[in-house]
Amino acid sequence: MKELGSAFNDIKLYIKRYIDSQVPGYIASIDNVFLKETGKRVIDLLFEEPSKVYQVLRKYYGSEVTADFATLNLFLKPLAIKIGRIGIEEQLLVLMKQGKDKEFLELLRKCLARQ
Repeated sequence: MKELGSAFNDIKLYIKRYIDSQVPGYIASIDNVFLKETGKRVIDLLFEEPSKVYQVLRKYYGSEVTADFATLNLFLKPLAIKIGRIGIEEQLLVLMKQGKDKEFLELLRKCLARQ
């Protein structure tokens, strides 16, 4: 298995490319929001404090439904595709919403260890 940091970097790049192909300009725009709110880029924060990503998106959109949609379809779907675990998105979203960063990241590590 690849070193975990390297695997996370590959996933980050995949997510960025996926979002750029689906919603051109979104990453640049939303990164401005995240840099202002947290001092970090959204995709980096996803692998450090995933619950913070959800909190900032919830605040930004002002709607739980919209935050759920963006989180699932723009961030968690490509993550699930890249790790080969389609369907895990809902579980990851629940962990993000519950503030369970450690569990979120541990689940990713376990998925990567199985590759």
